[in-house]
Amino acid sequence: MTTPTASLTLTVDGEVWEVARSHGRYDFTWLSGPTPGSGFSSTLSNGHAELPLDAMRKSIRNFMTTADPETGVLD
Repeated sequence: MTTPTASLTLTVDGEVWEVARSHGRYDFTWLSGPTPGSGFSSTLSNGHAELPLDAMRKSIRNFMTTADPETGVLD
């Protein structure tokens, strides 16, 4: 059985991200980042809850401030 997935594209501080959601798990992929496919994931304890757009943007900004600017990954 295939897991249903919804995705959207967000631009945060000039950087382009794809956010894919499936059963409360959010995968954030940095499309315009220095390393293709870099990013992070976040899982909500309630698989049916939705992460608001403002919370997605905040999570992305937090990742970008902690990631190595040359590699796009966390140290």
